[in-house]
Amino acid sequence: GESGDERAARRLGEAWERGDLGAMYGLLTPAARDRTSRAEFETAYRSARVTATATEFEAGSPEDEDGGVRVPMTVKTRAFGRVNEPIVLPVDDGRVDWRPHLAFPGVPENASLSRSTQAPPRGRIVASGGRVIADGPAHARTSPLGSTGSSIAGQVGPPTTPAERLSLDERGFPPGSLIGLNGLERALEPLVAGTP
Repeated sequence: GESGDERAARRLGEAWERGDLGAMYGLLTPAARDRTSRAEFETAYRSARVTATATEFEAGSPEDEDGGVRVPMTVKTRAFGRVNEPIVLPVDDGRVDWRPHLAFPGVPENASLSRSTQAPPRGRIVASGGRVIADGPAHARTSPLGSTGSSIAGQVGPPTTPAERLSLDERGFPPGSLIGLNGLERALEPLVAGTP
């Protein structure tokens, strides 16, 4: 059968898969809740999700081991593919004694998750007949069709809204990356921006 500690780890894994941070926080020991407010806990998980460009979490079957309960984790990310790392949860009397490094699998204790990515060259926009509409790096786009091509292609520039900045961050782009502001540059943004 499943031990009480394994049950707590399984419930935390299931809540993590659903993105239910409130249920996860409810599984913490009183000492862990004294150390970390619910807002700090939720910020740690949201920050780790964005940093890793995570889109989906899948928890495996928990198993008791020395020092806690081992839970195999698979994380699907936009920038790094699949991450398969276990997480060892310190469990005390059916409650998780949570620490900040547990917000993402594979992060050692007293460490934090960080990301270093580079934006790829911006893609060329080509008409169905093969004529180039826009070309060149994001900071210096040109159109061999002159002003007509440039007006159809649109402009590239820094994100103008918090949602645009968050979208870039969630896709793994480094700070300072440019996006399509209008025209085809905007309509085709995910395609011409590529994957960092």
